[in-house]
Amino acid sequence: MASCSQHLLSAVAIFSVLAAAATATSMYTCYEGVGLPVDPLQGCHYYVTSQTCGFVPLLPIEVMKDRCCRELAAISSNCRCEGLRVFIDRAFPPSQSQGGGPPQPPLAPRCPTEVKRDFARTLALPGQCNLPTIHGGPYCVFP
Repeated sequence: MASCSQHLLSAVAIFSVLAAAATATSMYTCYEGVGLPVDPLQGCHYYVTSQTCGFVPLLPIEVMKDRCCRELAAISSNCRCEGLRVFIDRAFPPSQSQGGGPPQPPLAPRCPTEVKRDFARTLALPGQCNLPTIHGGPYCVFP
């Protein structure tokens, strides 16, 4: 009988260690559908474009910024930088250096994609959403 109890305790201990390891690993798993919403930060597209391309937005800037920051805040701090990276690469592809990419907001002038990419990289900073990231402060390190 003691042997069954020992095996059961051993099994519980092993399961606990595996569960803890899985939880720790999943905390830092950041890809669309796991840690990130599918197609993250779409509410930031018009905000970034309005701040970099000089068009008059359809909504007040504060409303667009608030929506963008709420979407970014909804992503865990461990995944915010990856969320920004996914958003930037999808919304403003680097190969589209003269303003290509997804459709522009109505009446938006064309402007260099790199300008939009640079501004989007600042969204976690104090002057924008001021949100902590995996780096421990409100910033991301991009290659």
